[in-house]
Amino acid sequence: LAQCSGPPGRDDVLQFIAGCDSPAYKQFTYFVLRRLFSANEWPWPLPAKSAPRVDTDRQSQVQMPPGSVEALIRAASWMTGEEAFYLAASTIYGFRRRELAGLTSSNVRRGVISVRAVKGGNLRVHSIPDEIAPYLDAVPERPASVDHIRRVFRAMAKEAAGDLPAGYGPHAIRRSLISALALTCRDPIIVRFMGWKSGGGTRILYRYAKPDPALVDEQVFAGHPYLHL
Repeated sequence: LAQCSGPPGRDDVLQFIAGCDSPAYKQFTYFVLRRLFSANEWPWPLPAKSAPRVDTDRQSQVQMPPGSVEALIRAASWMTGEEAFYLAASTIYGFRRRELAGLTSSNVRRGVISVRAVKGGNLRVHSIPDEIAPYLDAVPERPASVDHIRRVFRAMAKEAAGDLPAGYGPHAIRRSLISALALTCRDPIIVRFMGWKSGGGTRILYRYAKPDPALVDEQVFAGHPYLHL
């Protein structure tokens, strides 16, 4: 949009929104753009009530079946280095698609992987277990596009786990991981590991429950459903 010589037109806005990596982010971007247009007194180029819709029930339920995640992991030995890298980062840490896309050698060094969460902006810093260290050696030198990550996971899923329904990508793996960790770890541990901000009635609990990051990783990895496959 910054390259537009005047007020962005319909195609410019639609193309910008289409580049967002989830229905929820598309919807959020739509309303941000509307406020931007209003603040600059630009005519809004889209019809009224044209905001992207989010099926909240489906969004909250889409999880990759554990058997499919395990099939992907067992296939890692014959994947390309790039595929195995993204798969390891996704299944072990539950990174989102945009977080995976931003990973470069500056995020992986000296036995530690770090990433800034795209939601909330918290910095996640984790140790790298021996089981996945060889796969993380294939870290790319440059960021990838979100579309590239989508294509990589689609290809991996098709080859290793068969054709899966639309939406079974990094976030479906993330939800599967969270569901599994909920059976083995206390809430504050999961919150810290996933890089979430605390809130609601548990704010006090999470304010004071601040275990050492290394201990958080140790507890999570001990009961991690996919690390020891």
